[in-house]
Amino acid sequence: MKSLYLLDVLKRLESSAPVREFLARVSTDRFPVDCGGLEGAYTAILAALCRERLGSSIFVVAPTDLEAEAFSRDLGLAGVEADSFPWWGTAAYRPVSPRAPVFGERSAA
Repeated sequence: MKSLYLLDVLKRLESSAPVREFLARVSTDRFPVDCGGLEGAYTAILAALCRERLGSSIFVVAPTDLEAEAFSRDLGLAGVEADSFPWWGTAAYRPVSPRAPVFGERSAA
């Protein structure tokens, strides 16, 4: 039942003028596309619609690991499986131990 409701919501959103314009710009490689001010799961829903329209993977950059995890959860609610690309865990331009587990995590992603 929940998935049917979600599909209905996605179809209704897709029929709105701003979302149609966004998807048209993404589909025809007219970049940049400014999507500032989005709140909550709306960004993940747009990403899910974008992925469906393009039929390929997309890469999203989040400011923090917490926001990336929340975005992944939101994508899951929209029916899209997401992989996280982990942060190095160090300050910029600082060395990382060659045995750090983050190398394996990033390779797996």
